[in-house]
Amino acid sequence: MHFGIDCVTPGQAMNPAEKGDGGVRVYLRNVVQQIPRQDKTHTYTVYAAKPGFELLGHTPPGPNVHYYACPGLSTRPAARVVYEQTIYPQILNRAGLDALLSTCNTMPLGAKMPVAVVQQSLQYFYFPVSFSVARILYLRLMVAQAMRRADAVISLSESARQTVIERLKLPPEKVQVVYYGGVHEQFRTAYATRDNPVHDETVAKYIDRGPYIFAISTLFRFKNYERLIRAFALLKQRTNLPHRLLIVGREFDVTRAELLHLAARLSLPDGAVVCKQGAAHADVPALYLRAAMTAYVSLYETFGLPSIEAMACGSPLLTSNVTSLPEVAGDAAEIVDPYNIEAIASGMERLLTDEARRADLIERGLKRSYEFSWERTARETLDILHHLARK
Repeated sequence: MHFGIDCVTPGQAMNPAEKGDGGVRVYLRNVVQQIPRQDKTHTYTVYAAKPGFELLGHTPPGPNVHYYACPGLSTRPAARVVYEQTIYPQILNRAGLDALLSTCNTMPLGAKMPVAVVQQSLQYFYFPVSFSVARILYLRLMVAQAMRRADAVISLSESARQTVIERLKLPPEKVQVVYYGGVHEQFRTAYATRDNPVHDETVAKYIDRGPYIFAISTLFRFKNYERLIRAFALLKQRTNLPHRLLIVGREFDVTRAELLHLAARLSLPDGAVVCKQGAAHADVPALYLRAAMTAYVSLYETFGLPSIEAMACGSPLLTSNVTSLPEVAGDAAEIVDPYNIEAIASGMERLLTDEARRADLIERGLKRSYEFSWERTARETLDILHHLARK
């Protein structure tokens, strides 16, 4: 059988990143890499813009995986959207695919083969302020059509599954959970090398002194950095803890200047909050390893990759009690109400001062991180594709 893997609908998420990969990039790279390890029998064709293959690896990962560079695919979002619904389905239909994995929320509606759509996010329903009006209208229209047209929908967590069933009125049996796979091998091996002084040299590129609380993600409004900084200010007011707050992430609808201005208004000392544009992928494990704790108190996540990264590196994790985050963390994190500044501050204080609690969460987190793997993600995804093709 012949299966297609769509890397066109992710759009800009396919672009090579100088500093770190977002969740969609990590998902695409790992799923494509794992396919030949899980299935050596069938043929897979990955469809993308030619520049996007840097993300996946210039050479296909196995003899049964082929790359197809879609001709005429524009880098401009509006032109790409038109391409997805006109030229792209013609390419797919001519290929004689038995099924297609459409990897980012939407699909070419004219595709004539069975299609499984991966639900990467639904944040635009709940936090429209983070998106332009045009993008909101496009997403709400196209995602709803795609998921209703699809033969199967893959959600990355049970929380995300319930959201898409309720918001889009999909039949529950159509939506299946396939957990986001986990972390890169460099996170798996980091904790064993925690005593290596090279990690200190890496961290010094981002923060120059003292213990720190670590937070990493793109600076979306729903990532809740304003409340995190307010909670940090409250923590500093009532304790003598020397920690600083290191925030790493590229700007989106929140800027680094905005966050630093908030820190100044809260009378935090200069340098107490450090904001960096991003971190090279190879540097991120060291930032987790040397952090006193990781704070990930987002208001909405379909999965939440930093949770697993932090736990795999032995960084005590503070996270939210909403959407997928408690589901992913299990009993391996300090879980708080992300809307409650006092709760966030108290959670940080517990993780920084209660050594028994810290040690317990480090142990639990290391074990929990191994419950997620890209091998499992690829295997369960392929099971869905093969079922659609046989059906």
